[in-house]
Amino acid sequence: MELGPLSNAQTAKLLFRHPRLRDADSKSVKVVQRVIGGHPRMIEYLDAILNRGRARLASVEAKLRALARKRNIDLEHAGSAMEEAIHKALEVGAADVLLDELLAIASETPGDRKLLFQASVFPMPVPEQGITQSITNEETPLDIGIVRNAVRRLRR
Repeated sequence: MELGPLSNAQTAKLLFRHPRLRDADSKSVKVVQRVIGGHPRMIEYLDAILNRGRARLASVEAKLRALARKRNIDLEHAGSAMEEAIHKALEVGAADVLLDELLAIASETPGDRKLLFQASVFPMPVPEQGITQSITNEETPLDIGIVRNAVRRLRR
């Protein structure tokens, strides 16, 4: 079973549990849903950034503060505007997911990183056939079996 982002309903419930996000205007909430989507840790970080670094959970706050220190982010002033807070949450979140290490793993097999980058631009899951079509050109048709194997490696 794969764990993905939360559904829209689950995301709405989670946003409602966070005071700074619950009190946000509907335009800001739509931006949060579009940019961050249903990623629980990112939602936790965003709410804490809007609350000057104070999170609902002590473990989230400690992790946020450590990541912010490494990125030279001043949590006291990072969340004065929703768009700025979203940007800071994305920055902290990118550091939290060990992006460099994950990209190094994705680069171990030729072609996998290109496939990952192509699939990453879609805001929703893409079927393997869709990925195959998006990276295939007329000069070098790509076999769906190659994509299927690459997707398996990347999921692992």
